Amino acid sequence: MLQPEILAKRIRANLVEQKEKLEDYLKLLDQQEIDINTRNGDKLLSHAKVEKDVVKELSQLKIILEPLEKMYRNSAYQKDEDLQGLKESIDRLSKNVQKKAESNADTLTSALDDLQKQIKQVRSKKIVNTNRVYSDAAPRMLNING
Repeated sequence: MLQPEILAKRIRANLVEQKEKLEDYLKLLDQQEIDINTRNGDKLLSHAKVEKDVVKELSQLKIILEPLEKMYRNSAYQKDEDLQGLKESIDRLSKNVQKKAESNADTLTSALDDLQKQIKQVRSKKIVNTNRVYSDAAPRMLNING
């Protein structure tokens, strides 16, 4: 079994890494919001790829952290108060990330709805204009037989 001091140090390092990833993710979500509003499809695709990697890394950190915390809580060692503060900070960041991600999803849904409406309008105008060309035109055949 790991010594409590080493365990606390590993937990702290893991929590700090998790916090940094969450802060980076929040920045990514802020940029994503800008790109949604400017309708930049290429950047949105790259955001989706990066977001997938960040979520995977955060999940892996959580898998590592849970058993370490359990071992630490079960030890007779005096608990480090900094770890609790760090965890609370991460919880707040996680909630902010979740709110921002939900907000971006709503904004993206709205933007996609607007684009679909615009596409329908373009299609309906094209159909109307196409039909007009054929309905209003007089026959234009030329008799070449003489």
